[in-house]
Amino acid sequence: MNNKLTAQKSLTMPRILGVGRETLSISAGDMELAVDSKGANLIGIFPKGMGNILYYDEANPKRRGIPICMPWFGPLEAGKLNTLYGEKTAAQHGFFRDSEFVLEVDGDSSIIAHLVSNDSTKKLWPFEFASKIRFEIDKQNQVNIYLAYTNLDKYAVTLAPGLHPYFTVEDPNEVIFNSDAKKANNNKSHYKPVKIADEFEMVKAVNGTKYWRIKGQPDLHIKGHTFGTTLIRPGFDNRVIFLMYDPQVFNRLAIWRETEDAGYICIEPGFEQNAINKCKGVMVKPGDTWETKVMIGLGKYNPRNDSYTYGLK
Repeated sequence: MNNKLTAQKSLTMPRILGVGRETLSISAGDMELAVDSKGANLIGIFPKGMGNILYYDEANPKRRGIPICMPWFGPLEAGKLNTLYGEKTAAQHGFFRDSEFVLEVDGDSSIIAHLVSNDSTKKLWPFEFASKIRFEIDKQNQVNIYLAYTNLDKYAVTLAPGLHPYFTVEDPNEVIFNSDAKKANNNKSHYKPVKIADEFEMVKAVNGTKYWRIKGQPDLHIKGHTFGTTLIRPGFDNRVIFLMYDPQVFNRLAIWRETEDAGYICIEPGFEQNAINKCKGVMVKPGDTWETKVMIGLGKYNPRNDSYTYGLK
C-alpha cells in the first residue's frame, strides 16, 4: 500500500491515515480535515484545540469517518440491485465507500475526490458516470460536503444516497438529538413501523421540537424528520454538532450504534430501505448532474439557560 499523508498549513492534527492509496489533509481557519482516497472517506475533522470529532477505529476501517453511501443507502431486498442491464448482487450502502477515488487539493480550503465509471464499478453498477465529492472548510469553520453525480449513460438512473457519519462520543448515555418526527422503521425487526417515543427517552419538548436521549443499540430509520438542521449533543459536557442537509433529498434520518457503550453515534442522512429498486429515489437523466450539500458545524450548549450557540468562538 502506498499511503501518503499530505499536510498543508497544519495546526495540531495528529498523524492520521486511511487505508487507500493516499490520505490528504488541509487546514483553514480553526479547522483541519483529513480525507482517505478509499471511499472518499472524511476520516478526520479536527477543530483547533479539540480531538477528532469523528470516530476513528484503528482496527476497523468500516468504523470511522463519514462513509459515502452511494448510489444507494442501506441494504437492498435480497441483496439484489435491479437495473435495465440485469440484476446485480448489491452490498449494503452501495459501492462508493469501497472504491478508490482520485484526490486533489483545491486551493487552501478544500479537497476534491473523483470517481469515474470503470471495469470494477460496472460489475456492481452497470452505468457510465462521473462523480465528484468536495470537502470544504468555509470562513465560519463549517465543514461542507458537496456530492455530485453526472449521468454519462444512455439510460436515466435512480439514486438513493446517504452519508454515514460516525461522531465521537464521550458519554454514550448522554447522546441527544432533536427531531419533529414521531415515527420510524426498525431495521432489527424487518423494517417494522415503531414510535420514536417507544425507542428513546424524551428530554424536553419546545414548540413542537422534541429532544431525545438515545438508549440501547438503535437501528432506526426515522421518517417525517423535516429539519434542515439537526442538533446533536454527543455526550460531551457542552459540545454541540449541527448536521445540516436538505430533508427533501434525504428522506430518512438513520440512528445507529452497534453497542450501547460504543464510542460513537451514527446519525445519518439517508433514504428509505430499498428505495433504489422501487424507483423512489432521485432520478438523474442522461447528461444531467445531481448535486446536493451536507454541512457540519460546531457549537456549544449553555446549561445555565438551556440554550445553544453556533460557532467555535
